[in-house]
Amino acid sequence: MKKILTLLLCALSGYGHAQIGIGTLEPKAGLHIDEVSVLFSASENILNPRDIPISGTGRRMLWYIDKAAFRVGFVGGIGSTYWDMSNVGHYSFAAGLNSLASGKAGIAMGNSVIATGDAAVAIGFENRAGAASSLALGKNARANHPGACVIGDASASSVADSVYSSDSHQMNMRFTGGYRLFTSQNMTTGVLLAPGAGSWSNVSDKRKKENFGIVDSELILQKLAQLPVTYWNYKTQAATKRHIGPMAQDFYSAFQLDGIGNDTTINSVDIDGVNMAAIQALEKRTKELQLENDQLKARMAALEKQTAVLTKAVMGEMTENKVSASR
Repeated sequence: MKKILTLLLCALSGYGHAQIGIGTLEPKAGLHIDEVSVLFSASENILNPRDIPISGTGRRMLWYIDKAAFRVGFVGGIGSTYWDMSNVGHYSFAAGLNSLASGKAGIAMGNSVIATGDAAVAIGFENRAGAASSLALGKNARANHPGACVIGDASASSVADSVYSSDSHQMNMRFTGGYRLFTSQNMTTGVLLAPGAGSWSNVSDKRKKENFGIVDSELILQKLAQLPVTYWNYKTQAATKRHIGPMAQDFYSAFQLDGIGNDTTINSVDIDGVNMAAIQALEKRTKELQLENDQLKARMAALEKQTAVLTKAVMGEMTENKVSASR
């Protein structure tokens, strides 16, 4: 291979516009290799790499064999040194315009993207992956912590609008147009997070449901009344991160005969439905109690009226008797 490359270089130096073909008699470029495998190899790592063949501004495709690194695209202006030896990480890959991959095994692809962490990846526009195993995708994404993943949409108007990580091993995403997560191939079931919203909306279109059944709200209320509800925290969180709610095992025990749930999770749709059914049962009880209360009030009013009439009659009779006795 070295002999072939030497011959090619000699031929190209002798003929400024010569075209060399390997596997073809009609080369269409300065070097045209057709139907032939190409191999660039080295036997082992080099602890002290030799100088990179070329530095500074320019368009190039470079396989820097001493660091087993690859570069293709253009660097210039603020990024003119991005492909200099000191900014080329071992086993790294960079492609595009002013893409920098200085971390070991780092990857940078796109426009003005920088991956300085080891095994970090930055792809898109003006993204930064600055810590080990971090990932920055999209536009103006800043993965500043180890293991962090940051995905930015195109809504940022400047670097100041970047979306960024705030802790290690953290997922961060910004999509001002909202989120749609589907769990069926035809995109009929899933959850939605509307633009500017702070909570998920479940797909609940009646046209996408089947096997409807009548709910016994009173029975659900009775079951719910027996369901233990406690304060607690997840074992993976600090004890100060308190929550309130039932356990999946208790919820499943109460409603499994209705085909609802399992003994490890509680679906928010199910618990919302249970609560709404219980509220309906309470409303029915309230109406019945209100009706009974109104009836009791009416009876009391009638009794009070009768009592007043009787009292008046008795008082009148007593007055007449007193007058008769005085004669």
